[in-house]
Amino acid sequence: MGNPIEGPRLITAISPISLFSSRTGLYVSLKNTNKAYCVIQISKLNTQAAPTIYPFQATAVAGTGAKVFSTANPLDCWLSNAVSSDDTLTKQTAGANFATAASSGTQQCIIAIEPGSMDLANGFDCLGIQISATTSSDIVSAQYWLDMRYAESDTPTVLAD
Repeated sequence: MGNPIEGPRLITAISPISLFSSRTGLYVSLKNTNKAYCVIQISKLNTQAAPTIYPFQATAVAGTGAKVFSTANPLDCWLSNAVSSDDTLTKQTAGANFATAASSGTQQCIIAIEPGSMDLANGFDCLGIQISATTSSDIVSAQYWLDMRYAESDTPTVLAD
């Protein structure tokens, strides 16, 4: 991907916030991307519930017609359910959504999305993310790392259709 200043586009999907209710992130257009990575960080202070991460596809950055990804085109995911400072990412079984661990500690999930895994034939070219609720003591944040097809100066915005 290269230098994050000159190469990939970095977009905040969810600013750090409590998981006392489910959180839906910003939608971005993948029209001019080679690949997108959704990077989710969860700081769990309890073991009451395990959040589930749901990538969504939509026909517009407003979230129009949002739907989950098809299990026929499962997404790749890597997860670190660290209870310490371990940063080991483990590849998960490909799927349409991903559950993290209920254990306390810092967790990281990286989901790789290729535009071809979306329902492009029906106009679904925008990506969004949703994290299920756990408790008010758990904190989540998420970013999109977009591998752009064109040089930064020539790339249209990913926040507009």
